[in-house]
Amino acid sequence: MDKRDFIKSLPKVKIVIGNGFDLYCGLKTKYKDYFDNNKDKYHFINEKYREYLDMSIVDFDFPDKRINLLNSWDLFFALNGVDNNQMFDSNWCDIERLMLSSFPVHVSSNERNTVTSKIDWSVVKGLVTKDEHRKCCDIYDFIAEFMKKRMKYLGANSELFYEFLLSELKAFEKNFGNYIYEQIVPKTPESNFIDTTKKEYFWEAEATINELCDINNLVSIDTFNYSDMCIENLKCPIQHINGSYQNPIFGIDSSFEPDGECFIFTKTARRIDSDMFNQSFERKPDFENVVIFGHSLNEADYSYFFPLFDKLNLLDSLANNVVVFAYSIYDEKQEKMIKSTLRKSISNIMFAYAKSKGVSEPQRFLDSLSTQNRIVIYELPAHLNIDLQSFLKGK
Repeated sequence: MDKRDFIKSLPKVKIVIGNGFDLYCGLKTKYKDYFDNNKDKYHFINEKYREYLDMSIVDFDFPDKRINLLNSWDLFFALNGVDNNQMFDSNWCDIERLMLSSFPVHVSSNERNTVTSKIDWSVVKGLVTKDEHRKCCDIYDFIAEFMKKRMKYLGANSELFYEFLLSELKAFEKNFGNYIYEQIVPKTPESNFIDTTKKEYFWEAEATINELCDINNLVSIDTFNYSDMCIENLKCPIQHINGSYQNPIFGIDSSFEPDGECFIFTKTARRIDSDMFNQSFERKPDFENVVIFGHSLNEADYSYFFPLFDKLNLLDSLANNVVVFAYSIYDEKQEKMIKSTLRKSISNIMFAYAKSKGVSEPQRFLDSLSTQNRIVIYELPAHLNIDLQSFLKGK
């Protein structure tokens, strides 16, 4: 039995997908894609910032439509990500690290990383709530001036700085959700959803799922994506971990204290606050094996994966549950980098999991699982090259 047949033989499979799944299926769902789609907005922000640096004054006239469409997180990402007019291009996990590093006072030393924000929200808060005037004409004065005028325009209480910043994040999320929706549904409001969907994506998505497992053995899908697959032939439930395009959430994962003022930005708090908790509470189908594809395995999501590994009894040497880490070489020139990144990500998450469980030699845990054939690395073709008509006839 080869590796593909082995994976297809696995019973009761849960599939976990990240943004790499949507990219593999042809959607433009990178942050860079979103920024490029709104390049006029972000160029406008940087023009305003250059004007501020040159003239030491900037006019944020909020009845002006172009100003009114901006929010604080637009400025945050634009000012952090623009260098020589090139939009910020990074992985999802780096965006989360960037957001995390904007709260440095509340971040523990072991959470610091190489992705560093140019903006510390606590400094901005001081300028906004205390109405300080440093006259430095720098990035902090610029964003603080914007926020003070925006809060006044919206009638917000400047003393509730972080609550306002969270409402701004929700506005940013809504805009991003609309962008994701437009990736799968063209702008034709006179037609209904089914008639206007980009069916190629859904065909690609279904074919990819068929490549990841025997669809008859698939019991559930957990997706970190905001897109909606809407696949007719999938009878299993699909859970959106971070919300759908209708209610996307961007959160950070850290050791913030629950009673701290910045805890509201963590994924835990955002999920509690999300409309996702209005869904029906049906018992979720049991699973015995997991296939993960297109996820960065970033430490921000360890809180999701660790209970999953518990369910798979990874610490029990007599168990036979399997974790499949699927990947694709999306760029032959970056093959070594792609494999190296995956290897490091798998090693890191398994080491962290073993350490959290008190395993005596956590560095040996991954090797132990691999020798038991309970960890499988599976490469998907760079593209499935689907003949859509033949694929549909084979249903």
